[in-house]
Amino acid sequence: MQSMTEADKIKIALFKKIAKEIKGNYIAVPEVSLPGSVADMLVTNGDIHIYEIKSKADSLSRIKKQIESYKKHAHRVTIVADSKFIQKLKEAPYMEGVGLIEVTSRYQLNSIDEAYKNNNVYSENYLAYWAPIEIRETLRGFPGWYKYDTSEAKAKLLDLLSEDELRRLTIFRIKQKYEEEFWKRMDMIESKGFKEALSSRFDDLGKLRITPLLDIPVYVFREFF
Repeated sequence: MQSMTEADKIKIALFKKIAKEIKGNYIAVPEVSLPGSVADMLVTNGDIHIYEIKSKADSLSRIKKQIESYKKHAHRVTIVADSKFIQKLKEAPYMEGVGLIEVTSRYQLNSIDEAYKNNNVYSENYLAYWAPIEIRETLRGFPGWYKYDTSEAKAKLLDLLSEDELRRLTIFRIKQKYEEEFWKRMDMIESKGFKEALSSRFDDLGKLRITPLLDIPVYVFREFF
């Protein structure tokens, strides 16, 4: 790990902490793009949890705007920060409801505050996790689906699905898109291939499996018509 950046060392420690503490069918994905920001780590386990890393090489100049963005797209937000930032973050009003984890000099992660659940993620913000091809292909089988452009397909999904149904479907989509990649990363971490484990996307969207809405397994959500 000697040649890795501070932030990447923290990411590896965070992967290990999540694997130890979270139960259930979760996945953890690094570097997920959202409007105006890139989430350092996204975890799905019934809801969406974003972790933002601030290593000792970083600053807090953008943290307020990052938190504001993440709260629009995630049910929980946690800041994972070097010890030197902890006191300032604990006193910051923008940290209300935000989790806080301290990074020690030996890259141990000490939980200070748990993230509160935010139930105010609006339907259109869930679609920020979807690629345009996912939005269109999800409607495959609906009359005239192939004529929709991305904006029309998005409007159709927002009309078809409730907020809770879109939450469930978005989490299904994230897992479908990143699950194989997640297990590859975890295997690499287990074998101490830390740099390889933090490679950017292993698979391109050309190989993306997109289950149409009409074929979504019944366990994902109840009736959506």
